[in-house]
Amino acid sequence: MNKQSDMQELRELKIMAKNYLLTADDVSRLALDERPAFQLFLADYKDKLGQEQKRLAQLLYYENQLQRRGIELVAGVDEAGRGPLAGPVVAAAVILPPEPNLLGLNDSKKLSEKERYRLEPLIKEKALAWAIAGIDNQEIDRINIKQASRLAMLQAVQQLKKKPHYLLIDAERIDCPLPQNALIKGESISLSIAAASVLAKCHRDRLMLDFHQLYPRYGFDIHKGYPTALHRERLIQYGPSPIHRQSFAVKPPSQDQRKNTGQKGEDLTAIALLEAGYQIIERNYRRLKGEIDIVAAKDGSLYFVEVRTKTGDTYGDPREAFTIAKRRQLKKIAGIYLAEKSKEQISKNPCYFLFAAVTLEPGETKVEIIADNPY
Repeated sequence: MNKQSDMQELRELKIMAKNYLLTADDVSRLALDERPAFQLFLADYKDKLGQEQKRLAQLLYYENQLQRRGIELVAGVDEAGRGPLAGPVVAAAVILPPEPNLLGLNDSKKLSEKERYRLEPLIKEKALAWAIAGIDNQEIDRINIKQASRLAMLQAVQQLKKKPHYLLIDAERIDCPLPQNALIKGESISLSIAAASVLAKCHRDRLMLDFHQLYPRYGFDIHKGYPTALHRERLIQYGPSPIHRQSFAVKPPSQDQRKNTGQKGEDLTAIALLEAGYQIIERNYRRLKGEIDIVAAKDGSLYFVEVRTKTGDTYGDPREAFTIAKRRQLKKIAGIYLAEKSKEQISKNPCYFLFAAVTLEPGETKVEIIADNPY
């Protein structure tokens, strides 16, 4: 083979490895390949595969603990669509086998759309049982979103073809006689709940694409009903559709309200960072019609911090705003920042992104700093 064809073959292998599509036969074939670049690739793949298998084993901690007690059928339960202004809330329940081998499975919010849709059929194939249920916007308006979420979870559990012996639920308890554990951030610490989060998210996203065909003016294909700026603009322009949740605030807050709330969230984040030993380098660095809220430094590294704030009159988890598109925009702005600082030592520091989810509820103020990928 010539060098060009080798490079093309290696690129294809890397894509397969990234999507966990390499088979045992592929690995055996590569082990016999004497080309140095392919041997380096294989060594790197085995190392990353080992790390991934270790991560998945850690995510089965709660399931394994229950199985050691003789509790065999453990269902993970999660919902999607609690925060949007439109559409249903959807829940899924999944019973996984002891060793599901679902490489790449994680909290659905940490996965790209492509990764979620890759995992969805694998979860359904490997699961001992799975079920999905949804509660529409009219019922949400009647009983409120919290009760609707719980009801969707209950219905998903009831629809499982195998009756579970125990439930692991993401931060909720449901009206069900089965023993259950409400795990905070459950989709990040339980593989079963993570699997449920992926099924619920994929199912709901497809429903919103169907609704986009009925009501194309709102852009449901882009935001899936979440309260983005585009969605709120279309609500002002066209008014609510039949699938909008009337009990949710569909009128956007004023510019002054948004500014004050955002500023308070950024101030609280800056304080939290200072208390954690960070140095604030810059705030509100604006470029490309966007901005980096805070630039901070610690232990010789540089951190670009994006802040999202949720108040008592807004819905959903502020972490849901940290989308793939938002990460791409932040990377572009960070690149400009580093280029401008090219003559300073600071531009040569290792760089990372941090996200701050700030919750301003009556009687409760919470700042959660979330590490993301290196720049």
